[in-house]
Amino acid sequence: MTLDRCRNRLDWAKDHLKALDDELAPFREAYADPPITIKCHKGGEVRDYYIDEVPVIPDRIGLRVSDCLHHLRSTLDNLIYSAAIAAPGHLSSSQLGALNFPLTEHPNAFAAELSKGAIAPLPAGAQTIVEGFQPYQRGKDAPWDTLAVLRKLSNRDKHRTLSVTGWHLRWVGHISSSSIRGVRFEVPLKNGAHFFQLRVGQEDRDVDVDIDFTFIITVQDPAGVSGRPINYWLEDIYTRIDQQVIPALRPFLS
Repeated sequence: MTLDRCRNRLDWAKDHLKALDDELAPFREAYADPPITIKCHKGGEVRDYYIDEVPVIPDRIGLRVSDCLHHLRSTLDNLIYSAAIAAPGHLSSSQLGALNFPLTEHPNAFAAELSKGAIAPLPAGAQTIVEGFQPYQRGKDAPWDTLAVLRKLSNRDKHRTLSVTGWHLRWVGHISSSSIRGVRFEVPLKNGAHFFQLRVGQEDRDVDVDIDFTFIITVQDPAGVSGRPINYWLEDIYTRIDQQVIPALRPFLS
C-alpha cells in the first residue's frame, strides 16, 4: 500500500464531496422559499403556519455521504498499513489483520488499541504521531474533534443506518406597531408540519411576518454531531487528513 494509493482514496472522498454539493443544489433552491399555508382563527387573532409539500431528500444523498465516510476512514487505515509494510521486518497475517488507525476519546481506550497491535509494527516516531492525533488529546473537547466525529459517523453508518434530514428553519420574526419579536429554531421540520403560531391583538392585524429558512443536510444522530451541515463535517475531516495526518506520516510511508 503506497502513499499514492492513500492519496487516490482521499481523492475519491473529495470527488464524492463535490458530487454531494452538486446533487444538493436543486434542493437548496426548493427549500430556501418553501410554500406555506396560514390558517387563521379566533377572528384572525391566532394564525397557524404550516409547511406545504417540498421535495423529499432521496436515499442517494445518504449513500453519497456513506461513500465519502468510507473513503475517509479507509484512508487512515491505509496509512497505517502503508507505514507498517514500509518498516523493516516481516509481518505475520495476524499482525497485518490487527492494523488500523485508532480514534479514541480516552487514553485508556488508546492503550487498549495498542495492546491489540493496532500500530505495533510502526516505528516509534510514527506511533507518537498517531497518538498525537487521538481525539482525547483535546480533553473535554474530544467528542467534537474532527477525527472523533469521523469515527462516530463511520461506525453509525457501518453498523446501523446513517439517517439524514434535509432542512432546518432558522428564524420567524414578526413586527407590530408595539414590538419586534422573533423565535429561533434549530430543529428539522417535516412536510405538513405546524411550525409557528402567531397571536396578535386587534391593533396589530397588519403585523409583518418575516420567515427565514436555511437548507442544510445534517444527520439525525449521533448526539453532538447532529444539527451541523454534514458537508461541513466531511470537508473538515478531509482537510484534517489531507493537510495534517498525511504530511505528518509521509516520512514513514512507502
